Amino acid sequence: SIFNKYSFNRKNNLPASIALRVLAEDRWGGEMNFEEAFKGGDSIYGEAIDTRRIEVIGQYGLAKNLLAEYSYNYHLQDSYYGTTYYKGEQHTGFAQVRWNKNIGKHYLLAGVPLRYQFYDDNTPATAKENGGNNPSVQKMIGLFVQDEYKVSDRFTALGGIRYEYSNLQGSVVAPRIALKYQPDVSQTIRLSAGNGFRIVNLFTEDHAAISGFRTVEILEELKPERSWNVNLNYARNIPTDWGLLDVDVSGFYTYFTNRIVPDYDTDPQKIIYDNLDGHAISRGFSANVNLANNQRFRAGIGVTYMDVFVNEPDDNGMKTKTQQVYAPRWSGTYNASYSLRSGTSFDLTGKFTGPMRLPVFANDFREEYSPLFNILNLQITQKVKDHLEFYAVGKNLLNFIPKNPILHPDDPFDRPGGLYWLNDGTPNPVSNPNGYSFDPTYNYAPMQGIRLMVGVRMSIH
Repeated sequence: SIFNKYSFNRKNNLPASIALRVLAEDRWGGEMNFEEAFKGGDSIYGEAIDTRRIEVIGQYGLAKNLLAEYSYNYHLQDSYYGTTYYKGEQHTGFAQVRWNKNIGKHYLLAGVPLRYQFYDDNTPATAKENGGNNPSVQKMIGLFVQDEYKVSDRFTALGGIRYEYSNLQGSVVAPRIALKYQPDVSQTIRLSAGNGFRIVNLFTEDHAAISGFRTVEILEELKPERSWNVNLNYARNIPTDWGLLDVDVSGFYTYFTNRIVPDYDTDPQKIIYDNLDGHAISRGFSANVNLANNQRFRAGIGVTYMDVFVNEPDDNGMKTKTQQVYAPRWSGTYNASYSLRSGTSFDLTGKFTGPMRLPVFANDFREEYSPLFNILNLQITQKVKDHLEFYAVGKNLLNFIPKNPILHPDDPFDRPGGLYWLNDGTPNPVSNPNGYSFDPTYNYAPMQGIRLMVGVRMSIH
């Protein structure tokens, strides 16, 4: 991965910059004796993903209050998931002219965005019903206007509206409102609400659709996701004898009128995608507490509670609530850092994840919910000079690895005539009475245990 950013000096101090990032990655995993020679074959199971990315981001000042912003992203993925071949290519271009100006107590912002996106792969997502290829091409033009009004020294109100028109979703209007109140310099209360929408690229966002041996079924043309959301936030700085204490608490609620959620429950042999026939809700709260002491000691902890579910009618027309898979109700992060005058620093970071619902088969011996688990990391850094430092890192120090993340791992190709399947493709009633098929969708945590590494960082000015 190579990244570099250039900034240019111009007359009247107008901004101009361009950043370039190039990334190439070749990753693989599977059975322990998997090598590249077995890629795509049915003798030893493995997953091999070759990725290429190019990103360009920049801005150019046209006038004092007029700015042009642009970006381009190219993404190529060439991969095998067992014998399943997936190749996807995506081009995304974006350009925007943005204007801003202070007029009295008003801060006005307006802009015209343009977006072009080309996406093509070898899956049903870009295939015609009668065969042939049908790449997805999105062309969008929009307009947004925003006014931030400083009502008083303590109260600020913001209102905005965004209009977009694209060849895939037609006209969409998204309003937004936000309020900020500061009782004093140490406290801030924010309330915001608005409408959101996006187009889902199914296979680039959900690799479970091509990993394993579940059949992907798309019941109809997938429409854009749409939602309404509201957020309430309270932040406060509290001076203490130990240092400055920052407290941040937020509550959020999002109502989806359409959401593309993979259905693992209807048929254990399939992943079914469809537009939402009902509504989905994501609600919860988060709390973060951070303590800083003389820049030598820092510590923090954050906790999030989320309730994510879908309400859809069943076969009898009755609304049924289904908890979303891979969505833990409780999760959190924590960190602690301490620096010595000698230039040595210690950084402890961790993340804990509560039970989450997982896709299981009928008569599955595994639990429907994962256990609470914790990933703990430690980094020790020794600064030698202003531009040189050495570090040692320990990751997943508690060595947590999920149990039985893959169902039926000893028959990854579900071979007919083998030990578990008869010649006609039906399960062997003796060795496979429950009809288990190879399926890796149960995994919910990193598969790498404790890891140790050392490195060096050098800054060049």
